[in-house]
Amino acid sequence: MGILAAIFVLFSCTDREKKADIEKYPVSDTALINGKIITVDPSDTIAEAVAVKDGKIIAVGSNKEIQKMIDSKTKVVDLRGFTATPGLIDSHCHFSAAVMRLYNLDLNYPEVKSISDVKKKVTEMVKTL
Repeated sequence: MGILAAIFVLFSCTDREKKADIEKYPVSDTALINGKIITVDPSDTIAEAVAVKDGKIIAVGSNKEIQKMIDSKTKVVDLRGFTATPGLIDSHCHFSAAVMRLYNLDLNYPEVKSISDVKKKVTEMVKTL
């Protein structure tokens, strides 16, 4: 009877711990694990994993810490050692030659020799656009 009671206590503690983890750690929609997460904090910390919920980062830390926020519905991305940087969006694009003419303003010397020359060139471009 004593062994049965010990097993019951063991399982009930585990359930309580799991419930406490769920309350303490929200389940993430997406988790990036096994990577180099550049946190851009004041200490330039590099973490292993990050948890995201509703499009917002909710936790950054070790794989073990983020694992607590993963369930069967979480999309898990294994970075396999690759790096993730938050907030970096590359807006690099190429304009066609016709469109480029609209945005091309030559402010180089000898065309422009002073601030007043810059103002004049910009004013002229604004009038044409």
